[in-house]
Amino acid sequence: MKLSAFILCFVLCHSGTTQNFNNSYDWKNVSQVAWDIEIKDTNYVLFCGSLDSNNNRIGVYVLELTSSGIPISSNFLFNPTAQIAVGWANSTNPTRDGGYIMGGGIDDGVDYGYLVKFNAQGDTVWTKRHGANGFFDTFRQARQCKDGGFVAVGESNQRNGQLSDPWLVRTDSNGNFLWQKFYGDVNKLERFSSVFQTTDGGLIMGGILRDDRVASNRNTDPIIYKVDSLGLVQWSYWHDTPYDDVSAHAIQTMDGNYVFSASISVTKGSSAYSHPALFKLDPAGNLMWVKKYGPTGSNTGLMMVKELPDSSLIAVGRIGLGITSKA
Repeated sequence: MKLSAFILCFVLCHSGTTQNFNNSYDWKNVSQVAWDIEIKDTNYVLFCGSLDSNNNRIGVYVLELTSSGIPISSNFLFNPTAQIAVGWANSTNPTRDGGYIMGGGIDDGVDYGYLVKFNAQGDTVWTKRHGANGFFDTFRQARQCKDGGFVAVGESNQRNGQLSDPWLVRTDSNGNFLWQKFYGDVNKLERFSSVFQTTDGGLIMGGILRDDRVASNRNTDPIIYKVDSLGLVQWSYWHDTPYDDVSAHAIQTMDGNYVFSASISVTKGSSAYSHPALFKLDPAGNLMWVKKYGPTGSNTGLMMVKELPDSSLIAVGRIGLGITSKA
């Protein structure tokens, strides 16, 4: 089955919400999934996972659109002997030079975390592999730090050999390795999917945890780690719920607190149903509030949250099958 990159853009007007365009984009009749969208002046830039049908390899397709959704340029990152994967939703972030940094993965028989630096036109400037030969290493998101270097987070099984641990890598401005840290319990499956530099120079990281040692705990829960500038843990937060929930995406807000998006699972027969939810933590990692939104459904939750200039929050996510009720 062929998939196309899909974007649905809404413009908020003073008189209400109107739809500006609703388009799908297809390149050479191959499978594509849009993982991230960034604003470039008045245009939009999409980063898509794409299949190269000539050699059956996965790569990255960068598409620039006008404000009305018309394609104006495209670039492709493929390797004829390796699979290149976009890390996760919102895995690519802007850099101060007008370009972008992507945290993903590459597999040419060995799985590595993959940093890709794009310029403003979507051309590849450089790529860097990080990880250890013989293990599963992959990045889920990358960001530029205040000093010009980069941080990338994801998962690695270097410590356990089987179960993945949350993984943080710090690099210089050219993507060269400086240091790495592993977190969590080696007997639990954990990973990071978001990273955000905080005002104190540290990082707030969001992810997911599953503890298989106790049957009643075999479900995924959102986790948060706050670390200092050297990656040392200051505190962590685990929101334990009965059933599977989506990975946490964490940010620091202008009031100095922290907000993350995820879900709250509830009992629904023999299935795991969940509410999309936002959580707020104070600077010490204590829960301030939880807000549930929308309907419950399987595989339902908020995948990303951002703070707007007026300090309000905007979040996006997914709604699964079996919608039952509203919060």
